Amino acid sequence: MGTQRAEALVSLLATAPPMILQPPETVSLSRGNTARFVCNSSGEPPPVLHWLKNGQPIKSFRRVKTQSPGVLLINQLALEDAGYYQCIADNSLGTACATAKLTVIVREGLPSPPRHLSATPYSSTTALLTWEKPEHNSDQIIGYSVHSPAPLYVERILKPLAFMQHFLNQFDQ
Repeated sequence: MGTQRAEALVSLLATAPPMILQPPETVSLSRGNTARFVCNSSGEPPPVLHWLKNGQPIKSFRRVKTQSPGVLLINQLALEDAGYYQCIADNSLGTACATAKLTVIVREGLPSPPRHLSATPYSSTTALLTWEKPEHNSDQIIGYSVHSPAPLYVERILKPLAFMQHFLNQFDQ
């Protein structure tokens, strides 16, 4: 009896359902800024990535773009861009999802009036004006303007804190 020998070439193909490796991160950004969500996945066959906002498919248009399959850019953020963004990874073996929240911060309105405004007579023709910064939106102030029904001489005030400190230092001497 003779021996028979057979050879075969076998290739093993491993498959795996999608898995999110890098989920998008929750962010809070001011209106007008750019949001950038990154989502990386793995799986075999390689998953197809797509994005949803509040459960609805996102269509690319002027301000919203998919830069590469795992990157979503939203330019010139507006209040209506706030919501939940989902990265969906699909292949023939399943689906994986990761969610991030986008909060759009809106700073609207003018600063509130200065607090504790007082005028103290200094001489027959001058007065010392003092105040504390406004409670709301004071970071938007770049200067103050003083108005009076009577003729009044006031130097232009560009730096309110320096202005106040200048006058306070004069009276401390």
